[in-house]
Amino acid sequence: MTYQHLERLSCKVAGVPAEFIYRFLQECENNNIELHSVMMARHGKVFFEAFARPYGPEIPHYVHSMTKAFTNTAAGLAYTQGLLNLDDKVISFYPEHAPKEPTEYQKEMTVKDLITMRSGMDKDINGSEFRTIKTSWIARYFQQPVPYKPGTHFFYCSGNTFMTSAIVQKVTGMTAHDVINKYIVPELGMRPFTWTKSPEGICSGNSGISLCVEDIVKFGQLYLNHGEWNGKQIIAREWADRSLGLYDPVQRKEGDPLYNYHWMQYESEDIYSAEGFLGQFCSLVPKLDMVIAITSATGAKAEIGADAILRDCIVEPMLKGAKESGDWEDMLERKRQYMNLMPRMLKIEDEPELNEARTYSAEENEDQISRIILKFDHDSVLFGMEDHRGLNWVDAGLREFKEGYTGITTNYLHHEMQSDHDHVFACAWWETQNVLKMEWRFAETAFCDFVTVTFEGDTIRFNRRVNVNSKALERPTVTAHLADNR
Repeated sequence: MTYQHLERLSCKVAGVPAEFIYRFLQECENNNIELHSVMMARHGKVFFEAFARPYGPEIPHYVHSMTKAFTNTAAGLAYTQGLLNLDDKVISFYPEHAPKEPTEYQKEMTVKDLITMRSGMDKDINGSEFRTIKTSWIARYFQQPVPYKPGTHFFYCSGNTFMTSAIVQKVTGMTAHDVINKYIVPELGMRPFTWTKSPEGICSGNSGISLCVEDIVKFGQLYLNHGEWNGKQIIAREWADRSLGLYDPVQRKEGDPLYNYHWMQYESEDIYSAEGFLGQFCSLVPKLDMVIAITSATGAKAEIGADAILRDCIVEPMLKGAKESGDWEDMLERKRQYMNLMPRMLKIEDEPELNEARTYSAEENEDQISRIILKFDHDSVLFGMEDHRGLNWVDAGLREFKEGYTGITTNYLHHEMQSDHDHVFACAWWETQNVLKMEWRFAETAFCDFVTVTFEGDTIRFNRRVNVNSKALERPTVTAHLADNR
């Protein structure tokens, strides 16, 4: 089946005040939340969508732990087909990787315990740690202590979802990705998507998916429809309703949202969300028959996220029957059109006119950078960096974004994510005659690198920081000296 767009309609026809959406966008801006894309649908039809340049509707975005809801869906399909039971023992699927003498708690752990984050573990194995492991992730999972009786203690551990993915592959003979591609993608008319794998060829489960925002909406709509799409039951209704906690909800601790089958349930506001690190959301509001998809870059320790602003500005007012205070549609449209993450890049007086390549040899540094190469043209700056991974380039447009791909080293600033083919929009401008600024916006992720190259005679100082990360936001300064001008 080919890609199918959802039907579009106006906010007014959808019955959603434009004022509420405008205030949502403004509050995100006020709280330094860098929205990349937003799409809202009601009754299965899109009534608002916005993309901050350079992001766009056909550029997929890495959704981090929202991936867990897709792993749950693959498990739900196996369950629907009678290949998997919630009470199946985890250790029975991969006994060759289990400890020689497993504990009673390890032997008791079930598939349901994995999905509801009640495996009995009390330490996380998150995606950034898994990405550094080059051997068996299954073996690593079974090395984790299980100090609590499974089913009795909630603890969020990404390793549980990887094991769910591994079990899906064991019982279906297909990766979780292949299961979704076979039974979900064609039915919903989604675009093909990518999903990273472990060294043993198992979908990471806990993260690793990149999706276009409209496909996030479709996925949410499937769950809002209790697993049904166009009159066809794709996932067993029982599984879809368990996933949202419509019965058998999973309590964490008092005051926390419920956590069901990888959907957070905000009871008071009637919101269910599949959430991903750094501000990725697929939120359902059954009482309003609404789905909201958001991709963004939100600080790891942000005091408020787009989900909370969504509740305050749109969901709660609508549930309370609040009315619009005037005509806001034109204001909202202007707000939407001017969503733009391009930096302010004015041309300075006496801007350097450099048309040659410059190679700089780096002093010893933590990032193992050996050379930095700068090639100047009238409308671009080609930046080369050689380190332990080889020589890689970023092609930056002068005072405008230039689209391209790069294999430049990113993991230490990008939550341990590393690719040889990152989609990047890059721009460069002279802040002063001896300070060159660049932005490398990695368009399929939350990350944007801010680069400063300071020229001091035959020496440069290279500084690099990032907008959001799970660890450090900045790397140590690298000093390099002119080697030649060729």
